[in-house]
Amino acid sequence: MDVHNYDVALMVIPEKKEIYPISTFAFNIAQSSKPNLKKYIGSLVFFKDGGVKKISSIGRKGFYGRSMIEKLKSYLVGAYDIEVQFQNAPVSFLEASSLIADYIVLDANSNNPSFEFSMGVDMVESSLRSSKAMEEVFEILSMPKLEDCLDIL
Repeated sequence: MDVHNYDVALMVIPEKKEIYPISTFAFNIAQSSKPNLKKYIGSLVFFKDGGVKKISSIGRKGFYGRSMIEKLKSYLVGAYDIEVQFQNAPVSFLEASSLIADYIVLDANSNNPSFEFSMGVDMVESSLRSSKAMEEVFEILSMPKLEDCLDIL
């Protein structure tokens, strides 16, 4: 599974107790400080096809961009080209759907939720726990379009 084909994924960040819809483009660029990037290590990334990856390391490679002009803009806004290393995460679907349901409840009760639902969060949680495939989880969550997802770490 190539995380750099730019697709929508679901990221659970245990360190921060957060869940986000994310564009896999975000695994190329960051505006976070090195200590803040470390908080993403250990995060789980769930893909619609059922794949699960765990972030094992994140390193800065330099300023983002190919040309000197792009790199200068990158310097001015503090954007860095990053390299994210992943490892396969041995998570069963039952574990994954349960974990996602737990984090969705936390998200719904937060001050700034990442997801909005037309039905109550209890109904969403129940649907997630009884789902049969990650594709169904993505449908229940009404995952946003690629351009509406978090696209930078």
